Amino acid sequence: MDDQQGLFDEPLSGPDLEIAVHQAAFPSTEAAHHLETLLREIDWQQEEILMFGKKMPIPRLTAWYGDKGLSYTYSGIEMQPTGWADCLAPLRQRVEELAGCSFNSVLLNL
Repeated sequence: MDDQQGLFDEPLSGPDLEIAVHQAAFPSTEAAHHLETLLREIDWQQEEILMFGKKMPIPRLTAWYGDKGLSYTYSGIEMQPTGWADCLAPLRQRVEELAGCSFNSVLLNL
């Protein structure tokens, strides 16, 4: 393990991916604070998808935040990002530190 020993379990891997689970990315009290903030400040949306010829609500709320000029399409839904919300800044910074790279957007699911 590297200098972040204890922050993740063994990585999961496949032919085109590697996933690391970071168990202690945030202390529990800080994580609870971030969750409360996200629930309160994020502009959650319930999109609809076409399934079996009928429009149906997606069974979760979503929000896509990111750099301007991007678009994201899934299940026939094209999304334009909302600019980065202030409450996402500390989360983005920590995730980028752990991943060792930067991100231009995030899709939130609730």
